[in-house]
Amino acid sequence: MKRAGFPDLRRASVSRLIGIGAVLAIVARVISFDVLAAPGFGPLADTPWPTYGQNANHNNRSPYSGPQQLPTVTWQFTRSNDHWGTEHRETGIGLNNTVYLAAGMAGVYAIDSTNGAMRWLFSPENTGHETFVEFAPTVASDGTLYVTSENDYAYALNPNGSIIWSFQSGHLQTPMSISPDGTSVHFVSETGWMYALNRADGTLKWRYQMSPSGSYGTGQRLPVVYDALGNLYFGWIGKVWSLTPAGQLRWSL
Repeated sequence: MKRAGFPDLRRASVSRLIGIGAVLAIVARVISFDVLAAPGFGPLADTPWPTYGQNANHNNRSPYSGPQQLPTVTWQFTRSNDHWGTEHRETGIGLNNTVYLAAGMAGVYAIDSTNGAMRWLFSPENTGHETFVEFAPTVASDGTLYVTSENDYAYALNPNGSIIWSFQSGHLQTPMSISPDGTSVHFVSETGWMYALNRADGTLKWRYQMSPSGSYGTGQRLPVVYDALGNLYFGWIGKVWSLTPAGQLRWSL
């Protein structure tokens, strides 16, 4: 699916993304991320899968054992007629037996994990860009949900799906990360900016530009990770970047 006026980035530079992933793995081993041991850490909800990649390191490592016998189907969920661009993309697990489903142009579904019933649907507003939601919301410890859309907006939602705040930036295809101290959310726009927002009210704390104005590129689907001091690490177009919690460049390679 292409957007008018923008290149089809979903197929662009697969090898570049693989390279970024390899470098991120090397960097993670070199600096030995110690996020979970940071004093006072715990902005994510205490659920089996509260964010992209399960945990603050986004490494897709679950602390739970998988099925010990062949699973059986208990329920199925389908709402393909809600929008012509409905696509079931990624799921997350929130509080109160809730599964969150990123569903492309339809938005985000909240589903009762006990019976598969739909609790609510959040559909981003039409801004002229696609309302596509690629990633399930990041669930904070207080139940607040943080999600981005290709319509240029980042959102904070109540557990009932109502909007707490929204922030307009550039084209967004990225999961949102919560800082170790729980005060900020971070994400990268497709236009080459790293954003830091106040988690409580969505106001801009700072932003850092990686690319010249008007430049688009791959790498925006990689989440931000942190070390114990709150320094940021993320990938963008062939480089790994590190910023301080105040948004100052530490290094890029």
